[in-house]
Amino acid sequence: MRRGCSYIVLTVMALGLISCANDKKVSVSDGDGTVALNIAYDNHVNLNSSDSRTLVTDQALLDELNGGARIRIFNSNDELVRRYNGISNIPAVIGLAADSYLLSVNAGDSAYAAFKKPYFTGSVPFSIAKGDAKSVDLTCNLVNTLLSVKFDPSLENFFKISTAKVQATTVDTRYGLIFTPDTTEKGYFLFKEDDTQRDINIKFTATTQTNELYEFTHTISNADMATEYSVLLKYNAPAQDVEGGAGIIIQVDESVVNKGNDIFIVEAPELTGNGFDLENPIYFEPGAGTRTVVWVVTASQLKGMELSSDVFTSMFGLKGDSFDFYTLTGEERENLANLGVEFDYSYNASLTQTTGKVVFSDEFMQKFDTDGEYVINIKATDYANNVTIAPLTIVASSATVAPLDINIATVYSNKAQLLGEVTDVERSTGPYTFQYKAVNADEWITVDATLADDNVTLTADIAGLTPKSAYMYRVADNGVVAALTKAFTTEGADQLPNSGFEYWASNIPGANSGALTLSSENGSLYWDCGNHGSQTMSINVTNPSSDVRPGTTGTQSSLMKSQFVGLGTLGKFAAGNMFVGRYAGTDGTDGIIDMGRPFTDRPTGYSFWFKYAPGKVSEFNIPSGVTVTDMVSGGSDIGKIYIALGDWSEPVQIRTKSSNRKLFDINDSHIIAYGEYEMKSAVADWTQVTVDLEYRTTERKPTYILVVVSASKYGDYFTGGEGSTLYFDDLNLIYE
Repeated sequence: MRRGCSYIVLTVMALGLISCANDKKVSVSDGDGTVALNIAYDNHVNLNSSDSRTLVTDQALLDELNGGARIRIFNSNDELVRRYNGISNIPAVIGLAADSYLLSVNAGDSAYAAFKKPYFTGSVPFSIAKGDAKSVDLTCNLVNTLLSVKFDPSLENFFKISTAKVQATTVDTRYGLIFTPDTTEKGYFLFKEDDTQRDINIKFTATTQTNELYEFTHTISNADMATEYSVLLKYNAPAQDVEGGAGIIIQVDESVVNKGNDIFIVEAPELTGNGFDLENPIYFEPGAGTRTVVWVVTASQLKGMELSSDVFTSMFGLKGDSFDFYTLTGEERENLANLGVEFDYSYNASLTQTTGKVVFSDEFMQKFDTDGEYVINIKATDYANNVTIAPLTIVASSATVAPLDINIATVYSNKAQLLGEVTDVERSTGPYTFQYKAVNADEWITVDATLADDNVTLTADIAGLTPKSAYMYRVADNGVVAALTKAFTTEGADQLPNSGFEYWASNIPGANSGALTLSSENGSLYWDCGNHGSQTMSINVTNPSSDVRPGTTGTQSSLMKSQFVGLGTLGKFAAGNMFVGRYAGTDGTDGIIDMGRPFTDRPTGYSFWFKYAPGKVSEFNIPSGVTVTDMVSGGSDIGKIYIALGDWSEPVQIRTKSSNRKLFDINDSHIIAYGEYEMKSAVADWTQVTVDLEYRTTERKPTYILVVVSASKYGDYFTGGEGSTLYFDDLNLIYE
């Protein structure tokens, strides 16, 4: 609560990682794998009202925290397997058996109320598989609630200031602090596990100037961790002489203390499978399931652990398909226990951390004795109202193979790569096949599967698919088809709006006054051109033309003509051009362009029709430091088109002004695919050209498409030939 008073927001800035290392060497032979720990905690505070920074603790106390840090590693059975006291005592590498683990660290004083006694805690789950050499990072956060008290000089108008004090306590009044006008330090409060009310009660007492005892109370309700509450006590003379006399005003500012944020962030509960990945199904032969455990770890107290699935009613006959272990009735708890489903947990108040596990017994898992897929949704909710939901997917299959979720990067508009796995290497025989079909189709199409060198992974490349269509697939071993099916949807195969250049307009929304530009059929702006800049001299360098390519159904093409725009020395060379994007503005006589439009399809190439008449290079303004080898002053101009697909988060801004020039970078790391074509000689007749898009990666999908067409390749440098003329028609994106 901030009641009309000034305040300072304190924001913890991240301290560099304190690496745990010494000279001890540990090999994989000390366990199935190894782990190196990197532990850090936030110590610096940023004062947002200025550029200065201060510390939550001084260096001496920081050293004490480092030396007294308590580091613990627990295995999947909640057993302590490693214990270290002090950062410097942690081995550089720790050998561990293959298992799931929890790293827990706390540092500082866990006193419930004390001055200058911060307490940092943190935990993170991790797992070790045979042969692993992992690095685990953990940042410990401040878990105290901070309190500072200021006595305003106005209090002396009514009180004997030497008698003034504030007693601050939690709900448990045994833990409190006394603040006086001479107190300059902050108080650190740590709430206990059974504190259902996280309140700080403030009691102000003082003797008035007439020797009367005065008391005033205030409660800070629901106090948050890592938050500083700054209390300011002021005296305000009452309008009338009221018995009791004083008009005390109390102001409480809340300043959140956390890494680079103005709100305290508590990580959501983390759900992990013990020895398996919850993101993938677990496979059993029908009726042969085994004990399965799902762990939950929270950074605050857990208040809900819910299981929901229709199997509870359809298979087991329970009354209801959703059960929360924190609100179960005695009968519901007994019914679940009889099925073999239980939840065990422990809460560490000093760490404000819950560690628990949902256990599905052998008997429960063996109830899935019919081929099929069964899903139990697990929902964890903490007192910070963070919610994590994860599905436990159980696949009972007499088959020895199963489909896997397809890698979305391998799904195109008309082709895809199916993915599966061998789930039982010993029983499988092959040959392996995939079956796929459109969701609404009746017949499955069978294709051979390829078994990878790992003898587990199965793939098949399929083609001839329909864009923007849903498909399903499954896998078979020697004709025995797995019951589980998976699905995917193909990409689109869209063409760019107005790619035949039939629609033109002036003075449309988003266009500069008087500039003729391309529009779409509905009048919106998708393409743009340099006419916004040349129109300052009443010239459009890009125009529609009735000269169209043979065989087209359209009536117009785009005509781009490079020319000097201006009078005498007043003006600049302007290349005839067009591009997908928006002319964002003019900086003096230079352009600012936002290139690109959102686009997620992946064409393999493009085609277009053109005619070109290059002029002699009359303007050669290549700046020093830029090497040009394919053009000289007086030589022939060059026209160009390029298309780039990339995963930019916004349009690519281009600036042509020499003082802050920013041009398109062909080596931009965001580029996923690129293809260009240069017109290096005159082409008198309409000619069609096809250009391949070269994909630099197939692991990422585009978010934007950039298309640039110019009658003068170096127009960005105001370089080219007077009168270079490019006719351009029917741009077509090609999809295999």
